[in-house]
Amino acid sequence: MEERRIYTQLLREYRENPILWNKNLPEYFNRTRRFDMQCKLAKILRPIVPTADGNYVRKKLARFRSVFVREHQKVVRCRKAGIHYEPYHWSYKELLFLLDSPELACLRIDDRSSSSSEQADVSIAESQSPTPKRAHVRRKASKPKRSDKKRAERLAKSSEPTVQYDNFLELVAIKLKQLTTSQGRLAEKIINDVLFYAETGELTLDQLKSIAETLQKSQIT
Repeated sequence: MEERRIYTQLLREYRENPILWNKNLPEYFNRTRRFDMQCKLAKILRPIVPTADGNYVRKKLARFRSVFVREHQKVVRCRKAGIHYEPYHWSYKELLFLLDSPELACLRIDDRSSSSSEQADVSIAESQSPTPKRAHVRRKASKPKRSDKKRAERLAKSSEPTVQYDNFLELVAIKLKQLTTSQGRLAEKIINDVLFYAETGELTLDQLKSIAETLQKSQIT
C-alpha cells in the first residue's frame, strides 16, 4: 500500500537522524534543531497528509514508538518464559534501532549482541532450530470449560463503566484460548492492527476494509 510505503520511508529517515531519538547526543537537547528536522520529515507525509507539519510528525513518531515499546516488552517477557512471540505490526522491525537509545537499553534482549539477525527477525531464528518449538505445535480448539463459559457470560452482561474495559479484555482472552493456534494468531493480528490504527487516530471503516483486504491477499499467496 502507498500509505505503508510512505510511513516506512518516514521511519527510515527517523533512524538516519538520531538527534530525534538518541539522548546521548548533545544535539538532541536542541529543540529548535529537532523541530526543524521534524518539519523536514513532514514533507514525506504530505502525499497522504497534506496538512502534516513538525508537530504532526512529532506526535506520529511518538505513537509509533509507544507501539514498538509495547510489542518489544512482549518479546522480552515471552523470551524469558521460553515462549516464541513474533510482533505482528510491520513497524516493529523498522524501529529496532531504538534499542540503541539510552532510555530503552534496559529492554535489550541478553543475546542481542551475539546474534543480530535473531533480534532483527525472531521468526527466522526460531524456524531454523532443529527442535520444534512448543508454540508452533498445532492444537485443536479446546472445549470451553464451564467456569470459562460462566465467566464469559457474566463479563458480557456487566455494564459498569469502571470495569468495562477490564471485563472486555478478560472476555477476549477467554475466547482466544478456545481457538486453534492458527485462528488465534489471525485474530490477534487483527486486534493488534485495529488497536494500532486507533492509537494513531486513523481508525476508519475504510481502514478496516484495508486490513481485511491485506489479510485476504496474504492467505491467497
